[in-house]
Amino acid sequence: MSGQRYTVKPAILTGGRNVSKETGKAIVYIRVTTFQHGEKPKSKYNRTHITVKPKDFDKKEGKVKRSDPNASDKNYKIYCKKVDVEQEIKNVNEGKPISTLNPQYIAPPSKNLLDYIDDYIIFRTASETPNGTLKEFKTLKTRMKNYQEQAFHILHFKEVCTMTFSDNFYVFLIKKYSAGTIEKTYTILRTVLNYYYERREDFGIKMSDTFRNRSWKKGSKSVNEPQPLTEEELTILINHNFKTHSVNQHKDRFLFQCATGCRFSDMFSITQSNIIDGCIEYHPKKTVHKQDNKVIVPLNNLSETILRKYNFDMRRLIISNQKYNDGLADMVTELREKHPKLFRQSYTSHNGRDTFITTAINSEVDVPSLLKMVGQNTWAIMRRYYKVDRQRIIDKMKNVKVFEV
Repeated sequence: MSGQRYTVKPAILTGGRNVSKETGKAIVYIRVTTFQHGEKPKSKYNRTHITVKPKDFDKKEGKVKRSDPNASDKNYKIYCKKVDVEQEIKNVNEGKPISTLNPQYIAPPSKNLLDYIDDYIIFRTASETPNGTLKEFKTLKTRMKNYQEQAFHILHFKEVCTMTFSDNFYVFLIKKYSAGTIEKTYTILRTVLNYYYERREDFGIKMSDTFRNRSWKKGSKSVNEPQPLTEEELTILINHNFKTHSVNQHKDRFLFQCATGCRFSDMFSITQSNIIDGCIEYHPKKTVHKQDNKVIVPLNNLSETILRKYNFDMRRLIISNQKYNDGLADMVTELREKHPKLFRQSYTSHNGRDTFITTAINSEVDVPSLLKMVGQNTWAIMRRYYKVDRQRIIDKMKNVKVFEV
């Protein structure tokens, strides 16, 4: 440490996991801060075996307060440890043999990747991120924790932003998950890494941008095939009166989605204030952070009838997603009794949106208008709904007259 100035002072760390949940106590360290010309001060910490509750430690004086019943004994031991550290620094500077203490000094416990993911989830929660998206980040943390336990070491940014980690993590995931789930996991992880990479100087994080490389990300995006109701099934559903009031309400919810393309997360926010010049207008929760995400979908007889039935307030039909899907299963079971050749599949809230989009496409609604009505801004999402078969090609070409010469 020649050429450096230093200070030696007892200290405690009170952030995160530095305070025991069981005892509420923190470990006392001997903090060695070195000062080198032209550089920022650097501190390292040498652990003692003394623990103290944060409220019983005077950080300014570096001493245990009298409110701790063992203050005198603890302060004496801390003093002895401090003297040992000072002597070791002196020995190192003079080139003398060092003692059994660690001459490098123990670095302060730093946050690991899971800690930072926790902080990111707190940030996204405060930013009013939809619960569905928050769940994805929580799932990511669980998978990273499981990988960490299998790897037998704590993960940090420096390691995760490497191709080696990407390869090893992929081997871990492929044993349990599909290619689509793996791709989604990497996408969510990259979102977290991007957030901290752009703020790495603020947080004092050392990380490379290797995670942005195309080959770092593994898996392949899954494409869920749309499952819309056929025109016959939709007509039967509209005209069917169910046995119970609750199932009839599930029918109204589902038909409202079929008639508007509304997601489950947005359906119950529609009120009279959203009806403007014969259209339903709202900002989808899923894309709330995107610019120009307003949905505009014209009212039709079916959607307007349902709205009038509930006095233009869909909040009257609010329900949990699980109960809604359970109700849709009851609805399909009753329909199947009368129409055994139809309604073979079970429906969820996604199928109402599928029905709206498919019906609009079959009715020749142009893509830009359809994207606006369902709150999407890219063709990639909509492409899976377009089914081009032989008869459709023939029918379309009949309208092309330029070749009829």
